Amino acid sequence: MRVNGEAYFLINGWMDFLSLVLTARLASLRLRPGRAALAAAFGAGYALLAHGLWPALRSGPMLAAALIMAGMAWGARGMKSCPLLLAALMLLSGLADFLWARGVPAAGVTALCGLCVLILIRIYEGMKAKSGEGLQLRISWRGRTVCLPALRDSGNLLRDPVTGLPVIVAPSSGLLPLLPEAGLPSGWAELPRGFRLIQARTAAGRGLLPCFHPDAVTLVFHGRVSDADAVIALSDRGVSRALVPDAFFCQEEVDLHA
Repeated sequence: MRVNGEAYFLINGWMDFLSLVLTARLASLRLRPGRAALAAAFGAGYALLAHGLWPALRSGPMLAAALIMAGMAWGARGMKSCPLLLAALMLLSGLADFLWARGVPAAGVTALCGLCVLILIRIYEGMKAKSGEGLQLRISWRGRTVCLPALRDSGNLLRDPVTGLPVIVAPSSGLLPLLPEAGLPSGWAELPRGFRLIQARTAAGRGLLPCFHPDAVTLVFHGRVSDADAVIALSDRGVSRALVPDAFFCQEEVDLHA
């Protein structure tokens, strides 16, 4: 399909802008519209020169063009995303060529490429939500609050036999601000007030763990805040993040990835 120079520039600029948007989402980078537009214009100008005035650029290093675009969009720190940006550019360029070869008009090509990027972003965000990546756990008890990184754990099926509530297994080190000054005793003959032992079998292992029912538990996921009622069990068996049961993600009132 033939297109004139102006249309070719605009289409390539749109593809470059979409590539920057996709890269920003996948790499968790902040994308400023003005800088992205300038970077996309540079990429479109490069493509126009390569297919017009200076055909020799076709065999030139596309990686260099992607590197410059990444630098224009995100600065020096964002240039490490250049390989991802290059992959996005190649993906959309291939899709556009595929559509053009089948007689799809320019408007249809731009619309379908935009839809493709939207679908990819939604799939990626859905995968992140399903894995619980970026999940934070806020626990309040007796006037004190701690915030811990958390992970969705489908293997954590533990429930407290006393209250019937799901149990979140958290690293002991992260809960020190909530504990008495003396901390937990080495033996289980004496436990701090409000604690009891629970038989636990999760991805962290199996055994008796001290647990307590905090005043408030809050799940924070990408700015969305949801309250949850749970018992907190302490573990020092290699647990680096709080292990949140699947039960909280299945409840409509705590739907973190809506």
